[in-house]
This record gives sequence, structure tokens and C-alpha cells, in this order.
Amino acid sequence: MNDLHKTLKNISFLIYTTEGNFPKTLEWLIGSISTNIAHKDLSEKIDSYIDNGLFFLEKLPCGRYVKSYRINEVCQRTVNILENSIDHKILAVLKENPRILYIEFYRWLTTKHSNMMSSIIDEFWHQFMTFSYEYKSWCMDNFGRFIHHIPTPDYEKNEISPKDVINDNIDFFKAYVESYPLDKGLLLYSLPLRLYIHENKSFEDVKAIIEELSKSSTDSSHKELKRNGLNITREEILDSLKKFGYLVLGRMEQHEFCKAIDALGTVIGVSDIKINNISNRKFNKASGLDLHTDTPLADVVAWYCITQDETVGESIFLDSTEILKLLSEEEIEILSTTYIKYPIYKGTSINNHPVLCTSDKTQNIYYTSWLKNDDYDSEQIKVLEKFEKLVSTLPHNEVRLKPGESLILDNKRMLHGRNDIPPTSLRYLYRVHVALK
Repeated sequence: MNDLHKTLKNISFLIYTTEGNFPKTLEWLIGSISTNIAHKDLSEKIDSYIDNGLFFLEKLPCGRYVKSYRINEVCQRTVNILENSIDHKILAVLKENPRILYIEFYRWLTTKHSNMMSSIIDEFWHQFMTFSYEYKSWCMDNFGRFIHHIPTPDYEKNEISPKDVINDNIDFFKAYVESYPLDKGLLLYSLPLRLYIHENKSFEDVKAIIEELSKSSTDSSHKELKRNGLNITREEILDSLKKFGYLVLGRMEQHEFCKAIDALGTVIGVSDIKINNISNRKFNKASGLDLHTDTPLADVVAWYCITQDETVGESIFLDSTEILKLLSEEEIEILSTTYIKYPIYKGTSINNHPVLCTSDKTQNIYYTSWLKNDDYDSEQIKVLEKFEKLVSTLPHNEVRLKPGESLILDNKRMLHGRNDIPPTSLRYLYRVHVALK
């Protein structure tokens, strides 16, 4: 085995035995690996392998690397195995986008799935498990446990009635429609496939039947605010932020979250939000955080949940437009001349920014109670006290993210915070600040 391949095997073993899928620098990847290959040459070789598509690393726009779990290779192997055993129309769907196998496998795991709903997805699962330590790493990174494949025993199969099958499909597609769009991946499941192939229904007809099957559980407001994150577009995120000020994304891998956030604009800061007694940052302490906004340099702030506290850990937030409705024009004018400090990233200087700033007819809020100045006049003090009373008394939203879920806020509209958490809490959120394009 040449030195290059030996080095790559060592890197592969290192990253797949490392917990989590946080973005890693090249220096991190090769820092503890003994190799005679120059770092520049190794970097170029890794990037060329990534460009070929079938590799164990993926490169993010920021230049860092994440595990790919060789999903693309597993998908392609599965397509090759299925090529002579499935209908040509379904095969065409898979060949057009082999990764749809992984997308639907992930969707199946994150919905009601007491039974396997697709022999096609089941084949992908079989193939994925042959990449054993990568599969184990994927399970632990995304679900915190190893997901075993347990075939249904024959004696159980013999006792399944047609009514059981119908109920399983109803339960599954109710849960599916709540979180995921009805796209071509739907055709990989047994019921839609039978309608499409054996009953010669059009795809639109199949969608309509599945929608009818799940109609009783559809809640449009919930779907607007809690979305599937795996394939969400920049436009969909911005549309939800414009309508509601926030968006909760369902379970996805951390690198998929990073991709979605990178598409929004320029990442200007990242932070690990967890208990850290050495840090002097307020968000690293167990005590709660009053409702506030983050740096005015950030248009968007987003959190990805790596680990949640066992009992608490809710993120709370309040739409500032509800506050501004209760202020007079004179009070709003005073807030626009009332300044609050904000630190500059990676530096020691302090700038000031008005509590309220109007841009393109949009009223942008910047408010952080612990960064107030000490030279306000009597009018400013009076209006700030009213503003703060409204912040503390108006109803707020809250969400307790599960591992793999994320929360995205319009930082210039939504105030956010949290209550106290235990000093021993394992709660760990990955926070990103973004300046929109």
C-alpha cells in the first residue's frame, strides 16, 4: 500500500471514530497522522478525490471538511444491485438522482416507522451497513445510538392482516406529510409504487391519493414553521423569516445545516453554546439569558442542536414587531437615538448602535440589556423602561430543539434568550451568525 492510501485510511479511521460531524480544517485532519506527503500535495489530492464524488470527506464552501459517510458510493452500489429487479420507470428516477435513496432512508427513520415501508429503501440500508464503522458513526452522529436492522420474523409476517397494512400506511404517511414534501422519492415506498407502476396512475394522481390519506393530520401553520431541512432552499428560508421571523428545521446532519446556512450569505461568526466555566461569555454560563438580539452585524442567527438538556433547554424568542405596535411615534423616534454598545468580532473595540434603526421601510431592533450605556437622558430612560417592560410581559414563543434540529431567526426582528439550565447540563448548540448576501 503506498503512503498516500495509507495516510487516507488513517484519516478515515480518525474522523469516523471522532464523535460528531463538526466542520474540520485540513490541519485537524492530518495533525495527528504520521505521513511523508507534503500538506499541500495531500490537500490537492483530497480535493481531487472529493470532486470525483465517491469519497469519505466532503468540502464545505468555508473550506472545512465534514464526513460524507460515503453516502454517494452506497447509493450508487444500491442502484447497481437493483438495476435488474425493479421497474424501468423507478430505475430512471434512481439513476437521475441516486442520492434520493439516502434522503428517503433518512425520512423513513425520522417518521413513524414501525415497519419497513419499502423494499428499495431496505436494500439501501443493507448496503449502508456493509460500510460498518461509517454506518455506526452516522448513526451516533445523527441519532445518538446504533440503529440495528431487525428483519421481521416469518411468524410475525404470517399474522399481519390487510387491515394492519392499511393502518401502517395511514400512520406513516400522516407523519411523512407533516415534515416532508411529496416529491419523486415518494415512489420508492410500496404503496405509491404499486399505484404508479401496477395501477398506472400518474405521479400527480399518486400524490393526490397520499395527500388524501394523510389529510386528517395536515396542519398548514405547523408545516410553515417546522420544515424538513434536508433539501430546503435559500428562498424558502428567507420567505419563512420574512413571514414569521423564525423557522425550525427538522432533523438533519450538521453538515447539511452548514450548507443551508452557507447559502444564505457570509458566515461572520460561529460559537459553541455549552457550559464552559473557563469562558467569560454569558452564553457559556448556566444562568439564563434575557431576551436580546445578537450583534447588529448579523442579519440571521441560527442554532443547530448537537445535544439537548435532559429536562430543560428551551430557546425563547419574541417578535419585536409586537412591541413596536404598542409604542408611540415619539417613543419610536427616541429609540432611534438611544444607543447600545456592541463588541467587534475578534477584537477589543466597542461600537454603538441604536435600539431601533429603519432600513428600506423595515424597523430593525438591536437590544442587549447588559450592554446598555450609562449616559441616557430622562426621556431615553423612560422609553427604555417601557420597552423592557413590554419585552418581559408580552407572550413569547419557545422551542426545545431535539438533537439534529435547528432554529433560524431574523436577528434584526426577533429577540431571543433562554432560562437557567443546570450547571452540569450537557446542552450543546452550534451557533452561526450570517450577514445576508
